[in-house]
Amino acid sequence: MSSSDFLSPKANPQAPSKATNARPPVRAQTTPWGLRFQAFDLLATPVAVINGRGLVLFVNAALEDTIGLSRRTLQGLHLSDYFVDKKPLEIALEGARSNEFAALRYEASLQRANHEDVLPVHVIVAQTDQPDE
Repeated sequence: MSSSDFLSPKANPQAPSKATNARPPVRAQTTPWGLRFQAFDLLATPVAVINGRGLVLFVNAALEDTIGLSRRTLQGLHLSDYFVDKKPLEIALEGARSNEFAALRYEASLQRANHEDVLPVHVIVAQTDQPDE
């Protein structure tokens, strides 16, 4: 007998399988950003992480509820599409890419998924230490 025989049980081909109805374990969000930013889900404040082109990398649960769409739906979309006026966010992203400021704040109006409701929001744009975030 080798030492590996003690570490893992051998399967008995005559024994019925106990795992026929077993479900795979539930996994946390496994996108590269999902695990890194999962603490944002604890906040009641809507938070989005976008790249330099304005594409959504991550949204927290509060922003999902605010906009009315799931994070999976929002990932890869332009966040500016959910603002009444897209230009301030585009200007802020350009300033962040060119290192004009550490953080920029402004007032905006966010459109919800049904496009009937408009919500006033305070937007803060800041760079992270990661490239293209």
